[in-house]
Amino acid sequence: MDDFQLGRVLDEKDLGVTNTSTLSWELHIQSITAKVNKLLGLLKWTCPLLKDVSVRRTLYLSLVRSQLSYATHVWLQAQVGLKAKIERVQRRATRWILHLHKWYSTNIARQRSTRKLN
Repeated sequence: MDDFQLGRVLDEKDLGVTNTSTLSWELHIQSITAKVNKLLGLLKWTCPLLKDVSVRRTLYLSLVRSQLSYATHVWLQAQVGLKAKIERVQRRATRWILHLHKWYSTNIARQRSTRKLN
C-alpha cells in the first residue's frame, strides 16, 4: 500500500473486548474486574445506609453484573484462574447485597446466598 507498513500491536480493544496477539483473555478479564471492583466500591461508599436487599440487588444487576456479563460468549472459555477472578468479584458483591461479613465464605453459605439472589 504505497510503501506504508502497518505497525504490530500487542492488544486491541474492539467493541469493549480486549484481544491480545497471543489470544489470551487475561488482559480483558483484568480490565473487567478492575472496572467492576471500582463500581462495587462506589456502591459500597455511596450507599452505606441502604439496607433493602432488593434495591441492592437491582443496583448490582444494573451496574456491576451488566459489566461482567458483557460479551461472555466470546471469552467464557477462559482459563480456570481467570474465571476465579470474576467469581471473587461476584462473591464480594453477594456479601454486600446480603449484608454478610467477609468470613462468611463457606461453600454451603455461598450456595444459600446465591439461591437467595436468584
